[in-house]
Amino acid sequence: IFNDREEYRRLLTQRGSLAQALLDLLQTLYDYPGINRKLHSNISAAIIRLSKQSGLYPRCFTLHNIKKIGDHPLAAGGSGEIWKGLLGDQLACLKVVKVYGDSEVEKLVKEFLKEAILWRQLDHPNVLPFLGLYFLDTSKQRVCLISPWMENGNLTQYLKKNPQGSTDRVILAYDIARGLTYLHEKKVIHGDLKGANILITAAGRATIADFGLSRLMESETLALSSKGSRTVQGTARWLAPECLLKHKPLSYQSDIYAYGCVCYEVFTDHVPFHHCNQDVAVVFELINGNRPTRTSQLDDIAIWSIMQDCWREDPSERP
Repeated sequence: IFNDREEYRRLLTQRGSLAQALLDLLQTLYDYPGINRKLHSNISAAIIRLSKQSGLYPRCFTLHNIKKIGDHPLAAGGSGEIWKGLLGDQLACLKVVKVYGDSEVEKLVKEFLKEAILWRQLDHPNVLPFLGLYFLDTSKQRVCLISPWMENGNLTQYLKKNPQGSTDRVILAYDIARGLTYLHEKKVIHGDLKGANILITAAGRATIADFGLSRLMESETLALSSKGSRTVQGTARWLAPECLLKHKPLSYQSDIYAYGCVCYEVFTDHVPFHHCNQDVAVVFELINGNRPTRTSQLDDIAIWSIMQDCWREDPSERP
């Protein structure tokens, strides 16, 4: 099917019970051990495309024994709220879709399902695991993405609680690099890599999270349906100059630029351009060709050199 354009198009046009059966089958095949890398990639993309077209998802995603903890979310932003919850007796993180009105429900639910399907195909120690979906109501209009609860919080919070010298910062940078390398091998652009989107395990290791902006890169084989948008939405301090100033699409290279900025957080305890109070000031810094400044904590010339390479003006010259 993947080698026959007409058959692949027919697969993507299926709806209802047949689409559901195909999604369940494709997910079973994807999870089967020993599948070669190219076929894995093809199956993953087919699941994402068919789910988007049909509004369905593999049934194995759905969880039932979920309980929210507390009366208010712990955080909110973008299209979701973050709640603490229980999956059986295991602490879990619930990312709940925000609903602003009936007209927004279907669009937001589809966005969350797209994120869930992409996330479900990933399996790496430095990428936050996806546990499944949970619906808050019988109409399936309020959906949660479920992941393990990380008591150490995100990278920004963890660094504040663990000052320089109390934790191995090089290991954290290494973990993030491994996670990002894996995403790129899977043809996934993260698009919003920053300290707040990296969570720390109980063992003090870093895992990349928040795939709300992630995009699966189109390949010639899989570009048989309309191409997904890769609009510029990232956070200014971590966003590559070609995206922020020239409105170029997010790319592997813009993720590398952001990785250099995350390293800056790891080794200096500062956000990039920390002297700028507003994002507009960051824009002017980039227009003038400036990059985050070296601080006294950055005494390792090799680490500083890696950051500078990640921030090269020409994206093709970045590592």
